Amino acid sequence: MRWLEEPAFEQAYMKARRTAFRHSLARLQQMSGAAVSTLGKIMVDQNSPASTRVRAAECIINQGARAIETEAMGHAER
Repeated sequence: MRWLEEPAFEQAYMKARRTAFRHSLARLQQMSGAAVSTLGKIMVDQNSPASTRVRAAECIINQGARAIETEAMGHAER
């Protein structure tokens, strides 16, 4: 913790944390296609319990709506 009192160390540390976080976000984006595919497969699988299929459908709809809202907010900020 004493190292964080050093401005140069703190700056390098925070830069490394931001980089690690950006990599995590990139990984989430890369995996989102597979996640949606998985939800879609569950949603249409007649062998899955109805409650599971409904939950997958709700998740797809809710996340789609959130994506539209997020995109709209991004356009409004421009």
